[in-house]
Amino acid sequence: MVAFIPTGSELVPPGIWAPLGKNVDSNSIMIHTKILQWGAAELLIYPIIPDKKKTIVLALSDAVSKADIVVLNAGSSKGTDDFTIPALAEIGEIICHTMDHGPGYHTSYTVAKNGKPIVGLSGPPGGAEYTADWYVKPLIDHYLGQQDLPPLLQATLTENVASGKKVKPIVRVCVSRSENGEWLAAPISPFRGKGQMLDMNRANGFLAIPPSGEWKAGDRVTIELRYPYQWIS
Repeated sequence: MVAFIPTGSELVPPGIWAPLGKNVDSNSIMIHTKILQWGAAELLIYPIIPDKKKTIVLALSDAVSKADIVVLNAGSSKGTDDFTIPALAEIGEIICHTMDHGPGYHTSYTVAKNGKPIVGLSGPPGGAEYTADWYVKPLIDHYLGQQDLPPLLQATLTENVASGKKVKPIVRVCVSRSENGEWLAAPISPFRGKGQMLDMNRANGFLAIPPSGEWKAGDRVTIELRYPYQWIS
């Protein structure tokens, strides 16, 4: 069983009108779909947990007693109302908090006192979608005894992409085949505000960029595909 705990006093459930200053909890729907596709037979989605440390601790305690894997969403970016990291510290040992990539910089991994893994995903849908693929799916594969590594593909980059950040950007790309049969990878910016979700739907692969480096148009790059290349038209 996988348990998913959405946190955030600013969240409202899907299907409810969101007043000014509130956001719809779309991540619960996204994670629910992904986890079932990955083979998990049972999924326990908790109601939205407000930004209160005690309440988060209670939800985590309940989840680790019931589920094999716990996914905690948001509240880890070190803001004034972010209590998930202190709550996780009460539940078990925090192995890491923050990664060297973005989106999804504020991803965490904790081992509860009873040995259950807890993956903390970042709040923005783009970051949550990235990090669920990279950190939750491998756990499910491990529990189910299946090996499902993402397919890799060599492609020619169509535009320049560069890193000017301390963290390593992971750029979404749209891979397609040219008229002469060559694989092409067109970068899609992961930071486009309201258009981000539409861009996510267009992307079918990921490209990592070193913090000190760049890729130029025409470079041959390794793309991590989201699904087998045979599905690409």
